Amino acid sequence: MARFALLSGSGNTGVTQHRQVFGASGSDMAALFDEMNAALDAYAGTLQALAVLYGLATPAAIEGDAWKRYRLGMRLNASAHRNPFAGRIAQLQARGAKFVVCNHSLQGLAIAVANGVPQVQEPVDTVLATMRAQLVRGVTTVPAGVQAINAAQEAGYTYLPVSLAP
Repeated sequence: MARFALLSGSGNTGVTQHRQVFGASGSDMAALFDEMNAALDAYAGTLQALAVLYGLATPAAIEGDAWKRYRLGMRLNASAHRNPFAGRIAQLQARGAKFVVCNHSLQGLAIAVANGVPQVQEPVDTVLATMRAQLVRGVTTVPAGVQAINAAQEAGYTYLPVSLAP
C-alpha cells in the first residue's frame, strides 16, 4: 500500500530523528507552509515532514490547466490563472517534505466542480481524472486523509492540525 512507501525513508539528507504529520483541511495554506518551514528549521535536517491535504485544502494539490478551467483559485482565495501554492510545495519538497492529498476530498471536489461551476460541461469522472492527472509534481493520492494521518501516527509521527479555519 502507498502509505508504507511514503512513511519509509526521510527524503532528506540528514538523520531522521523526528517525524511530524501536518494535517491541512482549511483554506489557509500560508499557515501550513509557515508551520512546516518552522519545524524543518527547528529540527535542522532531522525532521521527516508529511503534509496531508484534505477538505478545503484539496485544490492546493492541483495545477496546470485544471486550476484555471475548474476555477480552483476561487476556493482558496488565490489566483485564477495558476496555482500559487505549487512553488511553495516544491520548496518544501526540496527540503525533504512529502505531500499527499485525500482521494475522498478529490472526489468531492470533482463533484462540486462538475455540478456547481456553470462553465464546466464535463461529467464528474472526467473532472476527477483531469485533477488526478494534474497534481502538483510529487504529490501523491492516498485513499483517505484520515487514514494517512492515522498511519503516520502509527509509524511514530506526531500530528499537528493546521489551517483548520475556512
